[in-house]
Amino acid sequence: MATLTDFKTKLDQVLQDTAGVLGTTEKEAFIQEAVARYSQDRPQETAAEIPGDNGFDYNLPAGWEEGFSAGRQVEYPAGQQNPEILDDNDWMLYQGASGKKLRFLNCSPGTGDTILLSFTKRHQVTTNSSTVPAADQDAVVNLAGALCCFALSRKYAQTSEPTIAADAVNYQNKSGEYEKRGKTLEGLYKAHIARPADGGLAAASVSGDWDMNAGWGADRITHPRRLR
Repeated sequence: MATLTDFKTKLDQVLQDTAGVLGTTEKEAFIQEAVARYSQDRPQETAAEIPGDNGFDYNLPAGWEEGFSAGRQVEYPAGQQNPEILDDNDWMLYQGASGKKLRFLNCSPGTGDTILLSFTKRHQVTTNSSTVPAADQDAVVNLAGALCCFALSRKYAQTSEPTIAADAVNYQNKSGEYEKRGKTLEGLYKAHIARPADGGLAAASVSGDWDMNAGWGADRITHPRRLR
């Protein structure tokens, strides 16, 4: 299982910031920003069991994030060999005075029955684990690399008071180079995300002339339904 350290190692290989212009804190922040954007593009899908109580309104499970999570489907009664997936017209997410609830519109699950709510939540990359699938980790590193490159481009573009005129030209060249690298890396991310999560052809191809050899010249680390 990949960890934040693995992502940072690969990011350094992508970035090749030999001057150390960006610090560890900045790089970690860009990794987390990339994970946040990836979460919007391909959110983590999970499910939680809710016990029936003969009512029609139920609290949303732990892990549900208001403003981000979306309900995918409801299985009721849960646990059958042939899953009973409710029609969209049989349930809704209802905003009541005490908060958002899962509301059943055509039944009231009985006591002893189990409801299975599938929903989305953000991905996490921590010092101990990652929820980003192995197949998407390269893409997330590429996106983090793009964010770093754009930051480096801005840093060099804003560098002032060169010691000699040639320094000013060098700073501008570096700024342009990192801007170009950032666009290439962002294009690689977008091309990957354009493919279905279960494989398939990309919706569009992306080309670039920055030689990155297998993404970065190193080993790789290991819809939603509308918001209701």
